[in-house]
Amino acid sequence: MYDNRLGIFAGVIAGIIGYGLFITSSLFQNHIWIFRGRGHRILVVILTGIITGLIGSGAAWILTDKAKNSIVESKSLRSFTNAELRQAVRSLAPKIRAFQRKLYEDRATDLYGGQSPAEGTITPEERTRRWRQANMEMEKHWAQQAEEFGPLRAQAISYHNELFFRFRRPKPSSDDKTLSMSEQSAIRVLEMGGLVGPSPAGDLADYLEALANSLPDE
Repeated sequence: MYDNRLGIFAGVIAGIIGYGLFITSSLFQNHIWIFRGRGHRILVVILTGIITGLIGSGAAWILTDKAKNSIVESKSLRSFTNAELRQAVRSLAPKIRAFQRKLYEDRATDLYGGQSPAEGTITPEERTRRWRQANMEMEKHWAQQAEEFGPLRAQAISYHNELFFRFRRPKPSSDDKTLSMSEQSAIRVLEMGGLVGPSPAGDLADYLEALANSLPDE
């Protein structure tokens, strides 16, 4: 299961804005409201309402289906023993760390064209050129990385929720000053999905493993 609530929300907002721009566009007004609307005003209004209703229903269905999937997964995790949940987290952590290593490699490739900074001598002009090229490609790489990290983050969120359900205490937030910087970084990844900082995915893996290791034996 993918945790894509922010993506769905952004998609719905973008759809509403795009639909509003289409309805108010000169093309729509000139060819539909004026050309067709003169003789079929009621029909045009009804069709517009139907289209709006379908868009809203589609968004509601997606959100409802998302909530059902979340409940089903929560119930399946609830059947895990503490040992099984601990092992599931330990199996996920290496995958997250592997993603972090790939993230480092991609950033090095972006900045140095596949050449390590320590290899050879890079002139200021060449460094500037590579930085400019990196800026052009960075957005594409970040989008790809977010897509690859989505399933791992979704699993991490599910395990995190289940762990704190078993701890019988509320989940911490990233602005909790009693947490270490790495713990705050890990929770920010869970909350917002942002991969910002020296090792955000690595922080998440360490954080989840520490929580799982603190589960009592049954």
